[in-house]
Amino acid sequence: EALSIPVPSLNDLALSFRLPVVPGDQLEVELVKHGREHGQAVGYLEDGTMVVVEDAAERIGEEVVVLVRNVIKTATGRMAFANLQ
Repeated sequence: EALSIPVPSLNDLALSFRLPVVPGDQLEVELVKHGREHGQAVGYLEDGTMVVVEDAAERIGEEVVVLVRNVIKTATGRMAFANLQ
């Protein structure tokens, strides 16, 4: 950038190598902690994508199958919202 050469963001570059997760995808994820809202649980995909699962707090510590209902891009990467299958 100092030499007026365009340089892509390292985060954007890393995002381009991640496999896309889209609504309707079925995923297997280990739930590792509580989410922000009551009843939510959080797990992570291998690429670091956070998966927030509704009504799954009682399943923390388990590997569960979920159905992705929404995906958003954040400043730190992708975040998926899902429901238990």
